Amino acid sequence: MEPSAVGPLAQGLPDLAVLYITDDGVPARINVIVTEDAARAEAAIRRVWQGPLCVERQVRPTESELHAVQAALIDADDESRAVLGRIWAAGVEPDDPFVTARITVVTPEVQRFVDERFGPGLVRLQGLLEPVPG
Repeated sequence: MEPSAVGPLAQGLPDLAVLYITDDGVPARINVIVTEDAARAEAAIRRVWQGPLCVERQVRPTESELHAVQAALIDADDESRAVLGRIWAAGVEPDDPFVTARITVVTPEVQRFVDERFGPGLVRLQGLLEPVPG
């Protein structure tokens, strides 16, 4: 079975956090991180993949939770836009347990707002400009 068959199945796991394929040898190795039930994930994947497999449980947001935060940032409501200003980009890197958002200027007040709205550390803000003191 091809490792690509694992993708659609893993995407259906409710607690999927990370899925990646290490293809530096033959056969490829499937790597999966879930937030709840590693045994269930391994059993499901073993139905379609008999090759090397690493399944790990971690305390972190799921892939769908991160994408929901990303969507909320991209489609920000009026209150969020008033605090954050323009949101230039918001994205999720495959291995990161947070969303990165690029805004014009990051201040402690803006970081507090996103921490209160989405949870501490779930959104990492990057400012395109630095605030000027005074």
